[in-house]
Amino acid sequence: MLAELRQNLQEELTTSQREAVLRPQLSAIQDELGEGAGKEPDVERYRQRVATLEQEGTAAPAMLEALQREVDKLARIPAQSPERGWSAAWLDAALALPGVSGLHPPSI
Repeated sequence: MLAELRQNLQEELTTSQREAVLRPQLSAIQDELGEGAGKEPDVERYRQRVATLEQEGTAAPAMLEALQREVDKLARIPAQSPERGWSAAWLDAALALPGVSGLHPPSI
C-alpha cells in the first residue's frame, strides 16, 4: 500500500515537473508562430462580449461559465484547425440566444 502511494506521488510529481518545463516552451513556440493564447482579435472580441454580459448581469452564471470555457478553448486552438471555426460558430450562436444577447423572447 505504501509503495503504491509512493508510486502515485512520484508519477504526479513527474507530471507536474514535466508540465512546469513544457508550458513555457509551448508558450514560446506559440509566440514564435504568432499563435500566442489570447492575442487573436477574434478571441479578444469574444472575451470582451463575455465580460460585458458579466458586467450587465444579463446572462445566467452557468451560461457565463460555459461561454468563458469556450473562449479559453478557442484561444488554444490553432488558427488552421477546423475546430476553431466550430468553436467560433458555437460562441456566435450562444451569444445570439435571447437573454444572453440582451434580446428578450417575444411575449405570448
